[in-house]
Amino acid sequence: MVSGLSRRRALAGAGGAYGAIALVLVGLAAWQWVMLSQVTALRNAEMHHNEENAEWTEVAPGLTLVGALVTIAIAVVAGFASRSKERRALIIFATCCACATIVLIVLGSLIVTKTEQPQIETYVKLSLYDTFHPMRTGSPAATEAFGAAENALGCCGVNDPREYHWWGAMHGGETVPKSCCDDSYSECEINGHKVTARLGCATVATEYIRTAYRWAGAGVLLAGCLCALGPALAWTLYVTGRPARVRDEPPDSDVPGDD
Repeated sequence: MVSGLSRRRALAGAGGAYGAIALVLVGLAAWQWVMLSQVTALRNAEMHHNEENAEWTEVAPGLTLVGALVTIAIAVVAGFASRSKERRALIIFATCCACATIVLIVLGSLIVTKTEQPQIETYVKLSLYDTFHPMRTGSPAATEAFGAAENALGCCGVNDPREYHWWGAMHGGETVPKSCCDDSYSECEINGHKVTARLGCATVATEYIRTAYRWAGAGVLLAGCLCALGPALAWTLYVTGRPARVRDEPPDSDVPGDD
């Protein structure tokens, strides 16, 4: 039979584990937002290029946050069950864990499977072109914004550095922006090693975003697997916490002694 103290410790430990994974999910959601913000900062909302591709790409971090909130809720329920002396609290805990498992598995699977589809790459390219095209008209704001993205991502151009074939005609002897060469014009030519070694910003940004989304999906799935252990824990504590039945034994009969 499991004592009340042991049950409280087991449930408190489970609540701590759920709380920890919830914090990890919050961090992963923040990572997704940071990676995505490097692209959305270049998006021109007035052009409305990205509406058909924006739905999934922008919603994914929110799904991770929903997973974190669900896991936090399970941590709270586990804490409540650890403080309650009533055994029905275990039933509530098991039921909540079962429901949370379904929700988290669905969310995690959705994030992982959708991440590999082309919506993200299309969203990234269209967002980058929203700023790249105005650069050709000499927009200082667009040039500064896209240059900041190139510095942050270590990339050049949208698809590849060759897209800057027009740059030299607008900027004299410069064949590519300074941001394509780590702010240094040493060996900085459109066909130079420093430039050709760089990938296009669409490729780099897409991979960064997908990496963040993959980790987030894996984290949500892990939370779902941990929640799936909740009903098993609750059942074990419920069964072992019941007092053992004492069999009724017949009273000792007096054996008559020999006279």
